[in-house]
Amino acid sequence: FLSDIVGFTRMAAKMRPHDVVTLLNRYFTVMQEVVFRRGGSIDKCAGDQIMAHWGVLGDPHEFTARGAPAAVEMQIALFAFNRDEAMKQEIVLPSEPVAQGIGLNSGTVCAGNIGSDRKIEFTVIGDTVNVAARVEAMAGRTQTFVTEQTWQEIGPRALAIRMPDMPAKNVDLPVRVYSLRGIVPPPEAGPAVPAPEKLEELLLALPCTLRMAKARVTGMVTRIAPAHGAGWRLTIQVVIPLPVDAE
Repeated sequence: FLSDIVGFTRMAAKMRPHDVVTLLNRYFTVMQEVVFRRGGSIDKCAGDQIMAHWGVLGDPHEFTARGAPAAVEMQIALFAFNRDEAMKQEIVLPSEPVAQGIGLNSGTVCAGNIGSDRKIEFTVIGDTVNVAARVEAMAGRTQTFVTEQTWQEIGPRALAIRMPDMPAKNVDLPVRVYSLRGIVPPPEAGPAVPAPEKLEELLLALPCTLRMAKARVTGMVTRIAPAHGAGWRLTIQVVIPLPVDAE
């Protein structure tokens, strides 16, 4: 699992160093909390990148089913993060909202202490990690890309767009990639459960635009769940407050 801020180098070049550090620290605080809540471990934060893994430390069961919802929740959390930072007006923000690309891959890794007697750290290495990094590099703004291996584990409980096979550096064949947009999440703690036979709750990170009477408002559909009685209830976050009677 790797997450990276899209266009961070260009963004940082136009910001004051203090504002960059402040924004990054707040970003990491929000994103790491999502990873920990879903049972993941943070391997490292390098620059603007977060590397995390599931199934290596702690509960080894159903790790993919927990890592994928974390990715969707991170995209949702980033939407709210951008909105909240704009309302604070404490630092000079980049001209565009912060966006991240996320890549997930599932497979066998080698985990342990890597380094020397001067500098050593616990990390994971192997082809599975390398492919995750390649897939993350393909993902653009608000996108979460998962490999075929990951999709085979979460497909029955997930909503995704099949992307064209993509060439990747040092990978012999093009990589089959899916753009993950929604998933039925397992419990945040305790044993995982299989995908429900009928839809009970779908967690989404689906950008949208609300067409108002005099303007268009950027938003994100974040959840679909059964409404009380009949029908379905959509939860949508927006970048500005809307009046209750807005059409």
